[in-house]
Amino acid sequence: MPRPASAALLDRLRAALPPDAIVHGLDARATYACDGQTLHPSVPELVVLPWNHEQVVTVMEITRDA
Repeated sequence: MPRPASAALLDRLRAALPPDAIVHGLDARATYACDGQTLHPSVPELVVLPWNHEQVVTVMEITRDA
């Protein structure tokens, strides 16, 4: 079972990415409940949509350190 996204993690992502690159509200995250796995839907704690290579690298660094 995934761990809930911490406030510190969310703060770091918000500082590094544009506001619309982070999906945090429950209704918005529900869209991704069956993303890739339709037999066991689960609403993710956080969805990040980086726009370019630099943002992907930043997200990977932040989540690695979380």
